[in-house]
Amino acid sequence: MAEFGLTAALFSADTVVTAFRREALHSTKNVQNVVSESNGNLKQMQAYLRDMEGKTLSELMKQDVIQVRDVAYDLEDVLDEFMLHQNHHIQKHGVIKPAYGFAHYVRHRFYIHDIKSKVQLIEKKIDGLRGKNLRTDTEGRSRTPLRTEHQVVHTLDDDEIVGFQTIREELLHQLTDDEPRRITISLVGQGGSGKTVLVRNVYENKRTRELFCCHALVRVSRDFQVENLFCDMLKQFCATTKESVPDEGADTQAKLRSFLQQKRYLVVLEDIWREEDWQSINAALPSGLFGSRIIVTTQNSAVASCCVDSPRFVHRLTSLPWPDAWNLFCKTAFKVEHGGCPPELEECSQRILKRCEGLPNAIVEVGSLLSNNSRVPREWEKFHNTLGSRKLIDRTLLPSYNDLSNDVKSCFLYFSIFPEDYNIKWGRLVRMWVAERFVTERHNETLEEIAEDYLDELIQRNLVHVSRAGFDGRVRSCRVPNLVLDFLVRKSEEENFVLVLADSNSSNNRKVRRLSVHKADFNSLPDLTSVRSIFLSFPSWGEHLHPKVLDLLHKFKLVRVLDLQGTPLDEFPKAIETLTLLRYLSLRNTNIKKVPKSIKKLFYLETLDLKQTGLTELPKQILKLHHLRNLLASRQMNNSDPAQAVEAVSGIDALKNLQKLSLVNYKPDLGELTQLRKLGLVQLRPEDGTSLCTSIQKMPSLRTLDISSIRKEERLFVEDLRNPPPHLQCLHLKGRLQRFPGWISTLRSLFKVVLKWSKLHYTISPLVALQNSLNLTELHLVDAYNGLELVFVAESFKKLKILYVEQLELLQTVTIAEGALPVLQKLTLSNLFHLKMLRTGANFATRVEEIHLRNMRVDLVNRLKKSNVDHGRVNHLPSICFKYGKHDHFSLQALS
Repeated sequence: MAEFGLTAALFSADTVVTAFRREALHSTKNVQNVVSESNGNLKQMQAYLRDMEGKTLSELMKQDVIQVRDVAYDLEDVLDEFMLHQNHHIQKHGVIKPAYGFAHYVRHRFYIHDIKSKVQLIEKKIDGLRGKNLRTDTEGRSRTPLRTEHQVVHTLDDDEIVGFQTIREELLHQLTDDEPRRITISLVGQGGSGKTVLVRNVYENKRTRELFCCHALVRVSRDFQVENLFCDMLKQFCATTKESVPDEGADTQAKLRSFLQQKRYLVVLEDIWREEDWQSINAALPSGLFGSRIIVTTQNSAVASCCVDSPRFVHRLTSLPWPDAWNLFCKTAFKVEHGGCPPELEECSQRILKRCEGLPNAIVEVGSLLSNNSRVPREWEKFHNTLGSRKLIDRTLLPSYNDLSNDVKSCFLYFSIFPEDYNIKWGRLVRMWVAERFVTERHNETLEEIAEDYLDELIQRNLVHVSRAGFDGRVRSCRVPNLVLDFLVRKSEEENFVLVLADSNSSNNRKVRRLSVHKADFNSLPDLTSVRSIFLSFPSWGEHLHPKVLDLLHKFKLVRVLDLQGTPLDEFPKAIETLTLLRYLSLRNTNIKKVPKSIKKLFYLETLDLKQTGLTELPKQILKLHHLRNLLASRQMNNSDPAQAVEAVSGIDALKNLQKLSLVNYKPDLGELTQLRKLGLVQLRPEDGTSLCTSIQKMPSLRTLDISSIRKEERLFVEDLRNPPPHLQCLHLKGRLQRFPGWISTLRSLFKVVLKWSKLHYTISPLVALQNSLNLTELHLVDAYNGLELVFVAESFKKLKILYVEQLELLQTVTIAEGALPVLQKLTLSNLFHLKMLRTGANFATRVEEIHLRNMRVDLVNRLKKSNVDHGRVNHLPSICFKYGKHDHFSLQALS
């Protein structure tokens, strides 16, 4: 069992204790002792729950764990109530005021007494739990044995390997080719992707076996003992050569190396979890004779890469395409090819198959189970409805889940909050994780950077899928597959992590910590007084919010995370001002037009997301929010309009913890925001240039800079920035430039540049300054250059993947020399009304994946028609699109 919620509880306790120590008032010393003792109890319970993690528990022990967690929640409630009370006494720097009126003094003393009474009641519960001897013994061993993993492998014949025939042939070729050196080959994919089935099919292949002197297949597992693994491997090798096994004893690794030194061997290492596991095993495997081979299977992409010396030896198993998945399903469920599904079962079968998301193991196991079912639609519907609770999911995912650290487990379980097939933007997810206190601090890294590492780990382990990635390779949005979500939802219910209101049957008798509303049904709600996080972003609310929603907000005094993104709100809910422990508040994509002065009461707020609202200005009271890390705002009344900035307040440099500030009107007091990582500013006047450059030079951590002049005809005076932020990655400059800023060429981490309205003189091509940028992957030129020709010289822009050129009014020719833009994937040319010629090297179009031409000269488009000279250069492209006006779209095929 996990200790979800306890990390946050410990943070609350530490915060309160720190506040008491800072002030050291005699009137609160007793409470300080109580809180300190509570903190110690929380840590003991956290240690106990961590020790229970990954163990097989009896029903009695499960009840023990539930009681420990509930008591921890009780303590957390008391600590949060105390913080709520103390919040009324905190000045702008968080110092407790020493002097109050008599009436307040009496109320304060009464509340202190109430806190102590509640803690004493909880202490009695803790004493009762201690009487059950919950803690582990003196050697740190649990009362319960380690869980034993079992794996059932469905072996398939050659003609039954569906969808992976190409990879299978590549594997066989790499195993049997004439490469003389020892080679390691990796198969990587999420649990259930068919790695084991495929590798065992190849391993059992007669042609493979005959080429090697000896062979062995061993499963590494999460908690393998290296000595036992080497013994098992040595026994298998000896069995294939009919040699006697060396006497058991010390230094099995040396015996294994000696045995293999003069042999051509094949070994399969199934299910390696960590890089250090591979290193310890690899140390015992010598080069051997001509052409020895090692095959590794893993769920971790990083492990797969570290085992090989070339990317061509990494084979990634992704989900099967629908035709192959349907074919495999029909083979296993009906013992016939894809045409064998009875018509009355076809619709339900397809829904069952969709939930398998193309995972071969899941398809085979589901099909095998269904093959024994009666072919009655009612029975198949019942199977579909209970698929999420099937043990096959646990067998596939539980080992991966248990291998995660506690912090990453919490982050992974967080996906259970979101509906099926929901794509969540990475920034939103990371900010939520930080607000929930799932992220443990590390030296010289921000919490957001650490959270990004957590997300990357989940992606590398193939537990989370990337929905959209930028051309820089960074994740933009992600999701979990349906079967993974089923597992997480059940695990979340088991851990009491979140209550999802998805239907009228949603119920929970425990303390609800997180509430996620997928369906607006509030007829039978459980006790929600302990809720800490609320997510109301997912239902289709219609034009108005359910009337009970805002009433509910008044009950959630201790809430830390409130996500109202996309809800039909016209006004800032007054109830929010009472949620003074809030750390995360999102009103993105709502219709609110004003933030009240009472926002200052949200003293602990770290993220305030007001993007895509009707807001025009921020209140000056926002300067009281000294914990604020992310202030995101923009005005956008409908989705077709570009986002507009919100008026900032003077003195915004008082928010010294800000890391993201966007999109606001420029104010000349930004210099003290030294922790900023993202800055988006508009309405810059020419006279603001000097102060802006001075401020930017004080922001060494800045990664994204987006600035825009007050009007597109006005100049941006940014050319003289002498010490630009060294780690700047993304740069948007919108305004006139007298010359190209030379400092841009010095930025080694820059991967995206957008120049808009620059109108650089024809003698100042921006390509000259940017062509040797080391990491530039995306370039946008919009009304940025007044020359007649854009020339991409040979060997230039070696990493550029996306090029967007629009509204260069005088441009007549684009020349792309042979060898330029070697990795370009997407080219967009738009509103270039004078462009007559696109000159490219002979091999240019063979590398590009997409070309978009929007509102271009007809004669230029005609050159690409089937009968004309340039058609042969582009007819291979999977996508070449043309657009005239707002609605006239047609593709290359329409020109044929």
